[in-house]
Amino acid sequence: PSGDLLLLSDGSASLENHGCPGCPTDPARHRVEAISVLAKSLHGCAADWRIGLMEFGPRSSSGFTDSRMLVDYTTDTGEVIAMSDSLGSDGGTPLWDSLSESLDALARQLDGAEDDIWEPEGKGLVVLSDGEDTMSYTSVSQVVSLAQGYRIPVNVVALGASSDLGDGYSSAAVSE
Repeated sequence: PSGDLLLLSDGSASLENHGCPGCPTDPARHRVEAISVLAKSLHGCAADWRIGLMEFGPRSSSGFTDSRMLVDYTTDTGEVIAMSDSLGSDGGTPLWDSLSESLDALARQLDGAEDDIWEPEGKGLVVLSDGEDTMSYTSVSQVVSLAQGYRIPVNVVALGASSDLGDGYSSAAVSE
């Protein structure tokens, strides 16, 4: 089977910098390892799936306000792994705004707007984040509605305070 999977990683300052309660949440850059493992696993069992890698935070790329495309959709596992090492850690957390624009971009990709030949059988978005949104205009309910409308499954990998596995977790981040 074929498909498109977008990996959207948090690039906010709390991941590797100090200055907030519970920071840093990912000083060992486990999100880089998680992306590597996911890309290898997916391509190990479904080599025709294309993976896109984006980061959200203070940097953006053309066509995006709160997100930066690091790797356009590819079946080259090595490229995804290599570019995951460039993930940053700066600024706030525009999680819902980034998810909204990422879902729109993935839906355009799946509609064939950029490539009329590609017709994926599957689709999905995986978000890696350490916390609750700190600066979006979009609400979590709007993002959920958008994902449901596009029929794009969204999975979340929670890092640090957004995970309920440790003490002092953020109940707001967990509930969202």
